Amino acid sequence: MSAAYESAEPLRSKTSTPKYDTPDASSITTWPAALKHVTRHLVPNEKVANRVKHLIREQHKHEEEWWAGREAIVERQQGRPGTSQQVSAILKSLGANVPVVTKEPSLPDAAQRKANEAELRAYDEKVYKALCAMTADFDRQLREMGVPFYAIKHELVIMKDGPEENPGQHKGKIDRGELRELQKRMCQTLEDLFGDGE
Repeated sequence: MSAAYESAEPLRSKTSTPKYDTPDASSITTWPAALKHVTRHLVPNEKVANRVKHLIREQHKHEEEWWAGREAIVERQQGRPGTSQQVSAILKSLGANVPVVTKEPSLPDAAQRKANEAELRAYDEKVYKALCAMTADFDRQLREMGVPFYAIKHELVIMKDGPEENPGQHKGKIDRGELRELQKRMCQTLEDLFGDGE
């Protein structure tokens, strides 16, 4: 596992905050207004476009590395059944006088299975921590770029869950659940607009 996953620090930006010259998006609470802001102000902005493309590439790279790391652990734990049979068969076809192995590899015992599960769990926990650090860093960068729903004023977000005590008292505001859904939708829209179509 690379050092980037050992600590969340390498995922944090060490450079000063660039200026993106985008209009304020902190009061946007509706999807149509957000989409209008993105198409008018973020898509034509070369700095924003380049940064979003970079974030998309970084996310995909990390996801692929994390998945490959996990797959490597699983493959190592399984020990590639049939390998010794294949080697023996190849040697015999080359004229070597070796017996062909026909015994199937034994299944790991309970202690080994438990150790394997613990190893995978530890890897998954490291990946989860790295993912949380990456997400926090990306959220910060999206906020700095003025991406709607990331650069939102805190007072426009209803923190209390449940039904409104006085209907209409929160006009122009959104609750945390709505905000999370709008952020997900915005991320997908940014990937559609700026992604390489991979």
